[in-house]
Amino acid sequence: MSKLDCEKLLQMIEETGTITLADLKILPLKELEEFLDELRTWCIYSGGDKKKLKKKKK
Repeated sequence: MSKLDCEKLLQMIEETGTITLADLKILPLKELEEFLDELRTWCIYSGGDKKKLKKKKK
């Protein structure tokens, strides 16, 4: 997955508050695991505040 794909998914969450399983299906397994870990951390520590989403993947 390129950074563009990850940024696209983060942008979708920021704008709409949702992503679909079809969106997640485009990611390779390793990238999907990393993305879900980041999403989980954001939900736990930021309380789901869309303004606190990371703009770029590390």
